[in-house]
Amino acid sequence: MKFLAGMAGFWMAIVPSASFAACPQQLAVYKAANGNLLEFSGNSSADFHQIGLLLQTHDEQEPPIILDAFVEKTHGLGQAEMTVRYGCPDGDIPLDDLDGCTIYQSVVYGADSNGLISELPATGKPAAESIVLPNFTADVWMHAAWKETGGPKRPAEVFQLSGCME
Repeated sequence: MKFLAGMAGFWMAIVPSASFAACPQQLAVYKAANGNLLEFSGNSSADFHQIGLLLQTHDEQEPPIILDAFVEKTHGLGQAEMTVRYGCPDGDIPLDDLDGCTIYQSVVYGADSNGLISELPATGKPAAESIVLPNFTADVWMHAAWKETGGPKRPAEVFQLSGCME
């Protein structure tokens, strides 16, 4: 993902913590206790967010794993659902191939400073204090994509607001 690929620029684009309350959801940056990052790209619409995830690897010498993700409203219930993909071929690909490179798909929640869980805020709304990804640990950590590479350290399911892109 381009917005996570240049980590040096990434850290400089973060607004100081005093501005978190004014950060819109589409520009929010989150960090988990284990160092993993979740960054909204700013490429958002009313019902869609593009996201990058950076997962730490077991080997400190190896670069982090960068995953493409998006959140969109489900058609039936209108809930925000996150889809994370890894190793998808470029260009137009058959649906079966997309299923093969999807490593996580679930409803995603936001939480306020009191821990109250709710729907992920829409574009333009203040960013959630935390992002909760149910079953992310099991789905990603144990996925077949990591059989040969060892994959990421055990992923977290809760990410705390840590910055806001300008």
